[in-house]
Amino acid sequence: MTSKQTTVKPWGGRFSKATDSFVEAFTQSVSFDQRLYHYDIMGSIAHVRMLAHVSVLSEADSQKIVQGLQAIEVDIDAGKFNWRPELEDVHMNIEMALVDRIGEVAKKLHTGRSRNDQVATDLRLYLRDEVTAICAQLVDVMMALLDMAEREAETVMPGFTHLQVAQPVTFGHHILAWYEMLQRDHQRLLDCRRRINVMPLGSAALAGTSFPIDRYYAAESVRQTPAQMDRIHGNNWVSAESAFIPIEWWDAAVNPLPLVPGDQTPMVLVLDAGVTGDCFGLLGMTRDPDKLDPPGLVVRVVHKWDPPPGGSINFAGPEAVIRALCEEYNVVEVAYDPYQLHDLATRLMAAGVAWFRPFHQGEDRLKADKGLYDLIVHRRIRHDGNLDLREHLTNANAKHSIGEDTRLRLVKKSDARKIDLAVCLSMGAAECLRLQLD
Repeated sequence: MTSKQTTVKPWGGRFSKATDSFVEAFTQSVSFDQRLYHYDIMGSIAHVRMLAHVSVLSEADSQKIVQGLQAIEVDIDAGKFNWRPELEDVHMNIEMALVDRIGEVAKKLHTGRSRNDQVATDLRLYLRDEVTAICAQLVDVMMALLDMAEREAETVMPGFTHLQVAQPVTFGHHILAWYEMLQRDHQRLLDCRRRINVMPLGSAALAGTSFPIDRYYAAESVRQTPAQMDRIHGNNWVSAESAFIPIEWWDAAVNPLPLVPGDQTPMVLVLDAGVTGDCFGLLGMTRDPDKLDPPGLVVRVVHKWDPPPGGSINFAGPEAVIRALCEEYNVVEVAYDPYQLHDLATRLMAAGVAWFRPFHQGEDRLKADKGLYDLIVHRRIRHDGNLDLREHLTNANAKHSIGEDTRLRLVKKSDARKIDLAVCLSMGAAECLRLQLD
């Protein structure tokens, strides 16, 4: 870092004298907006990488700016950054620190970008994370209320109307009223979060820029960070910006129901084999005998076969397991993804192994993925903690359609992450509920 610190006000070009200290103290916002530093740096790194991608900046300049911003963030995280009120806000503090650290090349950061879209982007990223945190806390309270309602399901109390004792109710029923109030708040916040999730970066001062920027590349470059930006695709989907579920919710549902030999509980098997490089997943699911209304589900069987490096899966292993399960247990249906497994399913059904039903990956999957999310949220699904299934759920993001709460799809966090067992779980849950298994 250079020894001389830069002090430049974005509006100061027409003034020859220094700003009065009282005015500086009155107009500064850095004392409270410094909390945006992580999002300001995140957006700037995405922007400068995009500028290099479209050849507006050289790769060398881009790397120098990115490394400078990352070093500044390390200093802020460590409490070593000197916030300067005379620079007014978080944006100018970071920008001037970057100039001091790497020199004039830092000023290229604002190529094709205005303070307007920079600030709007920072605020949206910050608010989205805050809303996400509030939603998570609300869910914790809601789950606690559900537990209390279940414990107090038989505790009788007087119900009131017009300040008068009315019908007798249970305390558990009363608690569920509070649960539903919070649930509506949760839904409002989720809707608010989707509205926040619109990327202003690229609109510049008002209506864009003459530089050949790529807004969607900028969004994609931060999509895999903890506070991911959205990308609006031409197929009317908003790119996945968060995990399908907090994995803590799944871990809280560990409650095994072992599958003993000869168990005749009606069971659905589910098969999914992805494209080259993915695995072959098999799940077996039944109804939960302890949760009948509304119905609950149990994961009873989990198998996974990975392909050899550079090779494809040998279906002989999965086929042997399918045949064995169908012979020993009461398998009422085998649901499968027809894209990869049509030939296997057709052959086994012709051989009388079981009834095979294709589960198409369009509208049926959309409904199934949303249904799985609801089952997990409301603790209507249990399992034995299988690590492969847990990993695949951890690898899954949630992809929402614009303006609709009921459409949601499991997608990979990245191409290298496998989610075949998570897809099996979604299809299996939908089929168990559709068949109304006893």
